Parts: sequence; structure tokens; C-alpha cells
Amino acid sequence: MRGKIDIPPTTKEFMNLYVKDYYPELKKNIFADAPGFSTEMDMYKWITDTINNSDVVDSNRLVCASTPYKSDRNDATHQAVDLGLYPTKFKPINEGDGDYNRRVNWSRIDLSIECKVDPTTQDPFDETADDLLPIAADRKKALGQILTYVENVFMHQHRTLHYMILFLGHYARIVRFDHSGVYATTKFNYKTDGAILTTFLCRYSARDAAQRGHDPTATRLELRDPLVAQMRKLGQEKKEANPEDHVQMMFNASLDNAWPWYKLEVHVQRKRGEPEPPRGRLRSHQPPRITRTFVVGKPHFDAGGVVGRGTRGYVAVEVNARGQLVGPFVYLKDAWRVDHTGIEQEGCVLEELNRHKVPFVPTLVCHGDLEGQVTESQEAWAKRKVKNPRFKRTFKKHQHYRLVVAEVGKPLEQFATGLELVYAIYCCLLAHQAAYEKAGIIHRDISSGNILLYQAPNGTWLALLNDWELSKRVNSPAARQPDRTGTWQFMSVRALNNPDKEIVTEDEIEALFHVLLFHAVRFLPHNMVRDAVPRFLIDYFDGCTVKGDGEVRLRPS
Repeated sequence: MRGKIDIPPTTKEFMNLYVKDYYPELKKNIFADAPGFSTEMDMYKWITDTINNSDVVDSNRLVCASTPYKSDRNDATHQAVDLGLYPTKFKPINEGDGDYNRRVNWSRIDLSIECKVDPTTQDPFDETADDLLPIAADRKKALGQILTYVENVFMHQHRTLHYMILFLGHYARIVRFDHSGVYATTKFNYKTDGAILTTFLCRYSARDAAQRGHDPTATRLELRDPLVAQMRKLGQEKKEANPEDHVQMMFNASLDNAWPWYKLEVHVQRKRGEPEPPRGRLRSHQPPRITRTFVVGKPHFDAGGVVGRGTRGYVAVEVNARGQLVGPFVYLKDAWRVDHTGIEQEGCVLEELNRHKVPFVPTLVCHGDLEGQVTESQEAWAKRKVKNPRFKRTFKKHQHYRLVVAEVGKPLEQFATGLELVYAIYCCLLAHQAAYEKAGIIHRDISSGNILLYQAPNGTWLALLNDWELSKRVNSPAARQPDRTGTWQFMSVRALNNPDKEIVTEDEIEALFHVLLFHAVRFLPHNMVRDAVPRFLIDYFDGCTVKGDGEVRLRPS
């Protein structure tokens, strides 16, 4: 999170950046009578009752629920945020343990609220530090907690952003998260200055779902939705037709009743050479947007994290205009791509590779940016115009993007034999060579996760070189974003130890060797002592050494 957090000097500046709208600034303070809190439980009860008994939050839309001890049953981290605002009709139920001990529901929570008794030692942000990151153990733990909460929200929902309120004794912060970074208010006393928090809650609850951070291009499918029944039926039919087919197995595995299912829009970008749809009579009229819709269950892949691309992958099925499932299974990728000058959309790269008939790469079905869904943290930093900041912020602009390809692969680690593994690496070498020689494109992110096994119509298992989002034209300018490109566990020695150098073909070939070695040592017979394998994997792929002059070496030579 270094360089990804900012705190404007005044709460007014934060409000003007994010929640300035036509709702007037309130003078009343519903938190003025807050008592002294000796325990967090005291805070849970008082804050929940204060919000729900006020007229600041519209109770027909949102309600505050206390969920400090019971984690979501779908959450492997077993974390439970203290309180939250939920849609009124989806308020967590009382399971018999009291009104202030409900179970958190990450797929329904709208705004998170965390309570700490101590305003300093449990504050996750340190405004005395240049990078605002805490050093003390308890404060680091508090920061880790709130990031885990937001990661759970992003994982279980389709969100463009998420807000959280931190109550720290008699102090508070309002925090905003998107895939570019974190913005927080400076810490303020809500007993004396609680009109700020009252105004925020009023404005927040009056906003529509999209303004509160819900993705309007993602529609949750409730259990009685006809599409849910169609998805189950299709999965069963495909299973009966071919029980061993890995694609139907992946689709059926995604039909998890405990996980939210969605209908997702793809705003289709025209392919090269396709005619533009007819405009209206006026020149100012824009051609109609083409939207294709797909249904998905639980993601097959989720990169996790709060800041970054937040990539998720799904086995999907298209829905036609009549609400019927049509066509074969496809793979849908949902990501917040880095939107910097010179970085192409992955779909445009695949279109070019397909046009040049590059083998062993995915086949583009459709792709496109989701209009209006761009991170704002980088814009807020630019608006602040901080002169000579104590610490440079590295907020990137991320654009929400969806890509659909025809092939549904399975992870490389599911290879059956050594020959299958070696042949997969060979397929990727051919793909890389053809992309370089025919299309003038270099991949730049060879890794285990970016190679998928795919079964050809004749039953042969091939490999696809996947994830071309970090690729570049061979002759294009080198530096396009501030961070090093690639998955460092598989990067070449040269690339690791010379981060300013451009990735070249030799680096990519070495990366493929590291992928081969990684899987061979883990899954194939070899002459290494069995107990030594974990240590070797850590030292070779994750370890580093520091030389006497302070230089860091990231791979043993």
C-alpha cells in the first residue's frame, strides 16, 4: 500500500472531492451525546441505535446492523466487520444471539463500519509518517483488518468503490477505497464536529446504488430468477452428455448456492474493419452501443486485493434478448485494467494475434471498457496539486473492462504426464515466436498462471499462452507505467536485477524455463530429497539475498 494512501488536510476537502452534491451540509450532530466507551461492545450498541433511530439515514433503503463476532460462512478469512449499513430488506437476521450479534454478509453489505476504543494506538493511518503507513504493530494490524474487509466486499460483490467509517473512541475517519488507492479524512472528534459525519451519512444514503459504488452493469440473480433455473439445467445437461468434460465441471462447480450469481454486461467494442453502426440524423448523435450479456456463478479465479487490477475469471454463458441461454461456454474476464498512454486493451491485442493466425492463444469473442467506470483516486491526487509532497503518491488510473474468449482452459498444474507439461511449454514457445515475428508483439508476463491447458477437438491437450494485458508492441516506447511489469517469481535473472531494462525475448524464454522447473519439481519424479523441495521452492522462486553493498539479488545465481 506504499504510495497508495492519501489524506487531505481538512475534512471539507475530502467531502468536496467525493460527496459534494445538492444535499445541503447539515448543522445537527446525531453523535453529540456519545458517552464514554470502555469496551467495543458499548460502541456497537450505541452507534447502531443512534444511526437507526435518527432520520438521517432513510430506513426504507438502508439500516445499520451489528455483526462483530460472526463471520460470513463463505469467508475463508473468518473476518467480521463490527457494523455495516445494509439494504433494509437484506438486513442480517438475528440468529438468536441478540440484536447486536448478527452475522456479517459480505455479498450484501453496503457500507462498512469498524470500531476501536483507542483513538491512537488502534488508528490504521499514521498522519505523522510521510507515506501515512503505521509502524506500531497494533496499528499495522488495524490497517490489515480494514483492507481484508474491503477485499471481501470486492470479492463477493461487483463494486466500483467502497466506503468505510472508522470510529476511534470519540474520533472518526471516513475512508474511500477504489482500485487505484485509499482516501481518508483526517481524524476528527465526532462529539464536537459530528455534523460532518451526519452530513456524510445523509448524502450517502440518499444516493442511488451506482453512486454508492455498486456496478450498474452487474445484476445479481436472486434464487427465483428464471436464469438461475436455466443455468442449473444447462449444467446438468452438459454433465450427462460428457461427465469427463473439464469445462462443464468448472461451470457446475461455479454454481455454488452460497455464492452470489450475476448477469454481466459487456459493452462491445467494434473489431478492426467492422462498419460503424448508423448514427442519427444529427452529427452529435452517437452510434448505439452494442451490449452482450452473460451469466456467471462463483469466479473460477480471483486475484484478490484492494488496489490493482482485481482480475476475476468466470466460465460464462451468453443470454439473448429473450432471456434465454445461448451458445457454448466461454471464459469471461473482469478486470480493472491500467489505463495509461500506450497500454492497449487485451482484446485489441488478441484481435491482432487472431488476425495474424498466431497459434495457441485465446480466440476473441468480444470485449470493451465499461463506460464511466474509472477509478478516481488518481484524479483526486491531481486536483489536490500538492507542492513538494513529503512522499510521492503512485495512484494509477484503472478502467473497468471485460473480455470474453472462446476457450475455457484449466490450470497448467493439472497436467497429467511429464510429456503433457513439456508439450504445453512447447506450445507457448510457438505462440510467443509467432506473436513476435508475425504481429510484432511481446508478452512480457510469462508465468505459471498465464498458461492454460486446453483440449483440442481431437482430444489432444494443448496449451494457451494467456493474459496478454501487459504485452507491448516490439518497437513501442519502453516505460508505460511506473512499476516493473511481470510476475517476479518467474522473471529472468537479468530482468529481476535490472528493473529498468526492457523485457526482451531471452527474458521470456528463461521465464518459460522457470515455469517448467516449478512444475517439474512439484509434480514429477526427480533426484531431490523430498524434504528439501519446500525449501528449494522458497529459495529459488521467492527468496532474495542482500549483498554487502546493499544490492538486492532476487534469484540465486
